[in-house]
Amino acid sequence: MVRTVETADDRDLCHAVHTCTLATGALHDLLRRSSADPEILALLTADVMWRQWAVCGGITPEGAPGLAAVALNTLQYLTESDCAAELGRYMSLMLALDVAYPAHRGTLGAGVEA
Repeated sequence: MVRTVETADDRDLCHAVHTCTLATGALHDLLRRSSADPEILALLTADVMWRQWAVCGGITPEGAPGLAAVALNTLQYLTESDCAAELGRYMSLMLALDVAYPAHRGTLGAGVEA
């Protein structure tokens, strides 16, 4: 793990950390909203990335264990090209769900089709 981080290009490392952190935050936000909109959970869990990423590291606890999980996600993102592409695709799904199921009804984006 240390060697991967040490040898990574600065830009690639920053991009991986940013993407993994953003994806984890988006997943947490959508999971909180899924109690009001169960369709969110149905769509998230229907995707192969639910089992490959969300359950195995995307759903993180608070505090230091969560930061460690994001670090491991970052390592996976840097070392497995398929992981980067698939997480990017899953992130697109999560962003579409964010628009389709806004946190507060009546806000900008409410009712927009994903």
